[in-house]
Amino acid sequence: MDTEKIMCPLTESMIDEYECYLICEAAEGMIPANEMPGKQDFTIESKICSNCSNHKVD
Repeated sequence: MDTEKIMCPLTESMIDEYECYLICEAAEGMIPANEMPGKQDFTIESKICSNCSNHKVD
């Protein structure tokens, strides 16, 4: 089953909705960045993520 791809301004690439959700949680500090693929520093880039129209944190 294919999942919808969306443009992520943080990674500057097309990602699926699950990866978007994980990135959003990391940007909000809900998942430690060292558990994320690429170990990106989400504290620096969380503003980009939270301002994205696709930002998904429940």
